[in-house]
Amino acid sequence: MKRKTKSLKELKELINQDFDTNFEYHQIVYQVNKLTEQNFGSPDEDVDTFLKMIEKDIKTNGGFYDVLLDKDNCLQKVLYIFKQMLEYSTKFLDIVFVDATYRRNRFNMPLVNICGINNFGKTIMLGFALLNNETKESYDWVFSRLRAVWKTNPETFISDECKKIIYGYFSVLLLLILKRN
Repeated sequence: MKRKTKSLKELKELINQDFDTNFEYHQIVYQVNKLTEQNFGSPDEDVDTFLKMIEKDIKTNGGFYDVLLDKDNCLQKVLYIFKQMLEYSTKFLDIVFVDATYRRNRFNMPLVNICGINNFGKTIMLGFALLNNETKESYDWVFSRLRAVWKTNPETFISDECKKIIYGYFSVLLLLILKRN
């Protein structure tokens, strides 16, 4: 329904009209979250399941992942590159582009897509990350791990105008240059 409306006010009016109710916005959000949890479980359970699946896949098939948890064992950041992505990164780092969704997933975290282009001009996934925030430090974390796994830099790096992605990428490159000298 949200895509059919232009504002949250219109969404609230549409729901109240369709269901003959008089809910306030916060009541609607509460009910949606309650139904989602009843039908799909809690996001915390999903995080545990997701991390266990990654660990099992890496042990069984190879690849790379790194995870950062806070002191309460809550997910802060995770980078996942499964075996096929890792193989792609040995051949297709000519052009790498990075973009993030804005909290449109179960974990309400930005999903960072790291993509490349193969020899046939097709987009390929080189990895992805979930971040607790979109800061320069978060992107520093992602790019430093990518650099450690790839052991080389992409020839061309493309991103949208998100300064935090750009600053994160170039701060990792600057550290590499300074280490060489």
